[in-house]
Amino acid sequence: MIEELSVSAQAPYTADEVLANFSAVLDSMDFARELAVLGVKRLHFRRRERLIRELRALSIGLWRLALHRSFPQDGETMFEMFLARLAEAPAHSREAQRALDFIQLARGYVELLREKGDTDFMVASSHIVGLFKQKEQETASRSLKLALLIRNTYTVIFDRLI
Repeated sequence: MIEELSVSAQAPYTADEVLANFSAVLDSMDFARELAVLGVKRLHFRRRERLIRELRALSIGLWRLALHRSFPQDGETMFEMFLARLAEAPAHSREAQRALDFIQLARGYVELLREKGDTDFMVASSHIVGLFKQKEQETASRSLKLALLIRNTYTVIFDRLI
C-alpha cells in the first residue's frame, strides 16, 4: 500500500489524495465538445450515453498515462487502487456487473494507448469514431478533431493530477 508519495520536497501527496483528485476531475468532465464533433445531439440518448461511457473510460486510460509520467514507481499501483474502488459494488448485483464491464472498457483503452502513449491520440480517436457509424467523408476530419480534443483532455488531467 502506498502511504505517501513525494512529488517534491515541499509537497507530499497520499495515494488517496491523488485518487480523490482524479475522481473529482473525472466527475467534472461533460464531454460536450466531443459529442458535438461526433454529431451526437441531446436527443440521441443511447448514442450519447454510450459515447460518454467510452470517453470516461478513455479518460481513465489518459489518467494512467499521466500517472506513469508523474509517478513512475507508484503510478500502476495507484491506477489499480482506483479500478479496485470502481469495482466496489455489492457482489452479484447489476451495478457490480456494470462496474466490471466499465473497468474492462477502461483497460481496453489503456491497451489502445500503450503503444503511442501521450505522443499520438489518433488510434484512440479513430477507434471512437469507428464505433459510431459516420459518413466516410467525415471520418478523417472527425478523427482529427477528436484527437485534438483528447490531447486537451490529457493536458487537463495531467495539469490537475495533484
